[in-house]
Amino acid sequence: MILNKLDPMGFPLSYHVGVLRLSGLTAYAGLFEICKAKKGEKVIVSTASGSVGNLVGKYAKQLGCYVVGCDGSPKKVKLLKEKLGFDEAFNYKEESDLNSTLQKYFPDGIDIYFDNVGGEMLVAAVPNMNLHGRVAVCGVISEYTNTEKRAAPDMLNGIKHELARKGSSL
Repeated sequence: MILNKLDPMGFPLSYHVGVLRLSGLTAYAGLFEICKAKKGEKVIVSTASGSVGNLVGKYAKQLGCYVVGCDGSPKKVKLLKEKLGFDEAFNYKEESDLNSTLQKYFPDGIDIYFDNVGGEMLVAAVPNMNLHGRVAVCGVISEYTNTEKRAAPDMLNGIKHELARKGSSL
């Protein structure tokens, strides 16, 4: 094996394991190549404070989208809104009805769902999608520790909304 010294190209070394590597490329490919995000669209990101999710949110905000993040603790929700610039954020663990929660944040529907979770969040997102909405499937965290949970929602809603759903991991 040959070791090469990394040329940081003027960037902090930490950028080379995040935004300039797998997380950054995954976020970029999912949002821009798969979902074809456009200015003004409405975007939801699950596990939004994670290495990919936070970058998706930043990219979407930079583009001019309305961006809502969901995560699993009050601390992470505060981070999303106060530090990472999401328009809104919520703790999915505190919500008894994810469908109603999504209708509250997206009364006119969702254009893009960047899915890092699968399971119940995906099931709630699909019927709230707009016609020709797009779902980037990046992960299924809900299934990693609980094999009883399944990522696939009732795809009749996917057909009804004519959704495009593709994987985005590189």
